[in-house]
Amino acid sequence: MTLGHMELAPPNPDKIAGATWGNTRKGGIEFHHGTDLSGDVGSPVCAQFDGTIGKIVWQQPNRIGGNYPDGYSDDNNDAGNRIYVNSIVDGNTVNNGYWHLQAGNAIANNPRTGQPFTTGDTVYAGEVIGYIGYTGNANVNVPHVHVNTYKNWIEINPELYFNATIDPTTTTITTPCD
Repeated sequence: MTLGHMELAPPNPDKIAGATWGNTRKGGIEFHHGTDLSGDVGSPVCAQFDGTIGKIVWQQPNRIGGNYPDGYSDDNNDAGNRIYVNSIVDGNTVNNGYWHLQAGNAIANNPRTGQPFTTGDTVYAGEVIGYIGYTGNANVNVPHVHVNTYKNWIEINPELYFNATIDPTTTTITTPCD
């Protein structure tokens, strides 16, 4: 992810009261299992660490009025189109999921093969792995990538691995590059 060019997704009154990890949904009664970073549809999403591609789900179309188009009957997970990267960071297993990727062109091409990334492919930190969208239960007015992170198979706040400072009150992300 190019955090220097992204912000936290803005509040969504009917679902998310903030885009950060924790009890931020529906007045604090529902846990938000990740961090939402907004961007334009089609903006690149980059791998945070070197690793291998895990599970990929990329066939979801955008919902229209909250519903899938007539005839669609495949994956309907609220995470939408998504890709997972499995990494070893400081001796720990770290798994990052990148959700709500765009419809139609969710997964980037592997620069070593020229074909879309597939499970088991090697990926390097900073490589484009997908593109921002609003598939799944993402608000059509707030395209974003939802990042969720597991360290040694325990879910953790993804912001612990961001090389950035996040101010949820202003949605500002500050990186060493700013």
